[in-house]
Formats: sequence, C-alpha cells, structure tokens
Amino acid sequence: MSEQDRLAVVFVHGFASNAKTWDSFTNQMSLDDDLKSMEIFPFEYSTQIPRAPLWRPDRSLPTLSTIADSLQTYLDVEVAGHPRLVIVCHSMGGLVVQRYLQRMLHQGRGLELQRIHRIILFATPNAGSDFARKLRKDLLGSAHPQERDLRTLSEEIRDTHTAVIRDVVHTPTAESGKCPIRFDVFAGTDDKIVPRASAQGTFPTVGALPGDHFSIIRPTSANHRSYTTLRQLLLETAADSDPPPNRLRRSRPGSSSVTPSTVIVSEFRADFHGTDWENVYHDVLKQQSSESVSVVDGCFYPGIAADVIISVRSAESITQDHPPAERAVLRIYAESTLSGKRMLVGICAVGACHEDAKRLVIQWLPVEAEGSFYIEGIPDTDDLYVIITKWIQNAIRRNSPRMRDGSRIERVLDLAPDPYEIPERKLL
Repeated sequence: MSEQDRLAVVFVHGFASNAKTWDSFTNQMSLDDDLKSMEIFPFEYSTQIPRAPLWRPDRSLPTLSTIADSLQTYLDVEVAGHPRLVIVCHSMGGLVVQRYLQRMLHQGRGLELQRIHRIILFATPNAGSDFARKLRKDLLGSAHPQERDLRTLSEEIRDTHTAVIRDVVHTPTAESGKCPIRFDVFAGTDDKIVPRASAQGTFPTVGALPGDHFSIIRPTSANHRSYTTLRQLLLETAADSDPPPNRLRRSRPGSSSVTPSTVIVSEFRADFHGTDWENVYHDVLKQQSSESVSVVDGCFYPGIAADVIISVRSAESITQDHPPAERAVLRIYAESTLSGKRMLVGICAVGACHEDAKRLVIQWLPVEAEGSFYIEGIPDTDDLYVIITKWIQNAIRRNSPRMRDGSRIERVLDLAPDPYEIPERKLL
C-alpha cells in the first residue's frame, strides 16, 4: 500500500472536551500491528466553559456551524493528501460532523465527500440531551451557543439530522447535493446523558456498547468491546469489504434491489422529544422492522410510497392547536384516497385529553372516508406501544398475507393471536 493510499482516521471530540479524550483508543491502535499503517488525525476545537477562571471576555465560543467550517478547512488542508477517510466522533462531535456534511452539500460539494468512506458515532445526541439541562444553563449561561444545540428541541439539530438521513444515509449515488456515506452509530448501555433513542436517532445501522457517556470511548484493553468494534470497522473499511450504506428504495421494473413487502410510515411530532413516548416510539420502529417490513419515520422519507401510515400525535396539540392538526388529518385522508383507499391509516392521540382529541379527529374526517381508518386516544406509554404494534401486525396480515419474497408473515414477525379483529371499515 502506497503512502497516499493509507487510511486516515479523523477523531472529533465532544462538548467540554479535547483531543486527549481519544488517548485510550489511539494508544491501543499504536500497539495493534493491523492498524499501525493508519494515520491518526485528532481534530480539536474550542468548547471550554466560559465562566472558568481562564475565560477571556474578548473571545467568543464558536457555534456548531463555525466548528463545522473549521473541520472543513482541517480536512481540506491537514488531511488533504488522504483520499480515504474514516471519521470517528464522540457526543457533540457527531453533531459537528453532520453539520459539516450538510454545509458541504449546500455548497454543491457532494462529490468531494466521496473520500469519506465511513462515519462512526459514539453517544451522539442526535435528538438532543436533556440531562442536567438546568445545571448546564446555570453554569454556562443561556447564550452559550453549543449548549443551545444540545437541547432536545433544537430545530437546527433536527433539520441537520433530517438532511443527513435524506441526502447522505439514504441516497443511492453521489452528486453535487448528495453523497452516500456509511454511518455506524452506537449508544452507551449505561448512558443517562444521551439516551439510546437519541444516540441512535433514525440511522439504519445502530448498536449499543457497554459503558456510560464517557467510558464508552475509554477502552481499558484490546479486548474492550468499544475497541474491538472500532477495530473491526476500520479493518473492513481499509479492505473495502464493508457493505454499501443501507438505503430504503422502492423497486422499479428491471431493478434487482430488494423491496420491503410492507412500508409503514409513522409520523412523529416534535412535542414528544425528551418524553417517555419518544423511547416507546423508537422501540416500535426498530423492533417491528425486518428484511421484508420497513417501519420508518415519514419525516425522514418525504414522498416515499407507503402501504401504511400511522400518525402519532399529542392529544394536547390536537385539542389546543386545531388548524394544523386538522390539516394533517386531511392530508392523511388525501394520501389514502390517492392510494385507492388501500392504505391503512392509524391516528393515535396520546395524553391526558385523549378522548377529546379522538372525537375531534373523527369529526375532521370527511363523512365519505373509506378504507381502514383506525383512530384511538390513549393515556400513556404502555398503551402507545401496544396499539402501534397491533396496528402494524394487522396491517401486515391484511396487506401481505404472503410476503413478496414468498415467505410467510410468521417468519417476519412473531405474531400473537389478533386481539383486535379490526373489520375493513371502522372508527375505533
């Protein structure tokens, strides 16, 4: 292997940290004969606490976009001689890299991103982190630009994550505004700072590793699972043996791509972020997906042709903010109509005023509404998990009695006896 072809590994640290946070990884790599040929580049940026004794009032902390631009310059200059990169991130470092990708694509530089062969995220708050939010605010001040982007309801972070899922993770080819890159995303099993649902986000290739928010990136030996996982991914990339990024695509005539038998699109509202409902929602999406059934969040797959749509909404938002909620229900009705009324629709209102919300949704639906409209109001997280799971299972039974690949549905899901026996047309 020539010097120019050596794989470069760029490490990006997180909030209130520095390049030394990677010493446990890089020390193990320096002792590993199989990884010695890889060159390590630790990217560093300012993220100190402003009220510390050495804080200077004549300086400001960079925003996430400024750090992303700094990373762009670093990769363009310091790592310019390496055509094959892997970027490894911890915590907020993963948000920095996603903002970098978004800004590069916005500049029409998608083809330049092809040298990034893989991005690995450890405990990145893809949906924000509410841990010690008040303490963070009191300590750092409400104007701290990086603390703002760590909050669970940060619109900028959600928009960035959505763009990366759409234009990087699930895009088939590279062009000026798109570039497929493989993401491998890991949560810490004991991490209270970034819960699993936030760490895994809506990425298709996810996992969990032992440790809390900090120990997950501090392997104590060559046998530590965080190190063995990173080692395997680096070796796969160096050998160009890793599979292409997972993409959800609808097959076309003459296409050899595998199409899920049933695509179930669930819509999630922003007012669930940081609640127990969010974890339940992501659990359902993950546990009910398989090779033949894809359960995805419609926010990240605009325009996808779906067999089923399930909309999960806060009962409070339905009862207190009528116009947008009514428009959303009518849009779902229109989608069902365009599908020839074959699409199953489930609308679920969660919260204390669930019965009032259910009555409103039924009123909003046109009297001529046909097809399968399941409307339910439920009070808590347990009911949310049960009802979404059962709607999905009923949809698979009715829409795909035999999967398109010839297998039986029982091989895809371990289905219990149908507890609902929902008829063809009914408002629950």
